[in-house]
Amino acid sequence: MSYISQITNALDKEIENVAFLAYFPVAKLEKKLQVVKQQILIAEKNNQLQALDLLKIWEQQISDARLLKKQLEIDDNLDLDMQLSLPEIEAYEMIEKRQELMKQKLLKDNPIEAKSKHKDLF
Repeated sequence: MSYISQITNALDKEIENVAFLAYFPVAKLEKKLQVVKQQILIAEKNNQLQALDLLKIWEQQISDARLLKKQLEIDDNLDLDMQLSLPEIEAYEMIEKRQELMKQKLLKDNPIEAKSKHKDLF
């Protein structure tokens, strides 16, 4: 799916996405937000404007979901991953996998510098 299609889809389904994400455990939302923020930094560094637009939409939706969860005191749904699936959630997982591959490549290409940067991420 192209970035334009993903952006359009994310905007068209914003309310559903935020409501869906609000049922995630807080820790999972925090992790997804952290991954998206890291990807935003990478997209900015590489001047990937379309990816940056999509990532900022996702960042806002996750932040909105956290706020909605808090305001409405929404309970976590621990079975959510097994019950429902959204293209955006699959994309988050893809980003997480891509980030892990990038970390591995960074460690392989420059072990000393990558080791210090890797420690800063955790």
